[in-house]
Amino acid sequence: MVTRAELTDDLAQDSFVKVLRALPNFDPRGPARLSSWILTVATRTCLDALKAKRPAAEEIPASLAAASNPEDETAQRQIGRRVQAAMARLPEEMRAVLILRAYHDFDYDEIAAALGVELGTVKSRLGRARAALREALGDMP
Repeated sequence: MVTRAELTDDLAQDSFVKVLRALPNFDPRGPARLSSWILTVATRTCLDALKAKRPAAEEIPASLAAASNPEDETAQRQIGRRVQAAMARLPEEMRAVLILRAYHDFDYDEIAAALGVELGTVKSRLGRARAALREALGDMP
């Protein structure tokens, strides 16, 4: 069985191979910055891998939880699992937009360029993704 670390390495390598092959086609005068373009290639590579086979969800490491006692650590792990499960249930398009916005701090224009969609599509997907997460996590503090 392939470990998550091995899968990450494989996806990173695949992404860079695709970037190197497609680099001659990148237009620096175009709408995307090189960093956004590379991230788009990497994002699409990862989304393709998710389509092929969803990896097993991993538990959030205790070192990442900001808990000071065992009860808080347990609560943080439970919250993390709920958020992770809710994110996994989102359609790939919504999940990609949410991840780029929430975790990578992309602005809407950068997300649109990275995913090759219109700005309005980014806004509507982000709104629907947030609403779905709120509904899934509604009773959380």
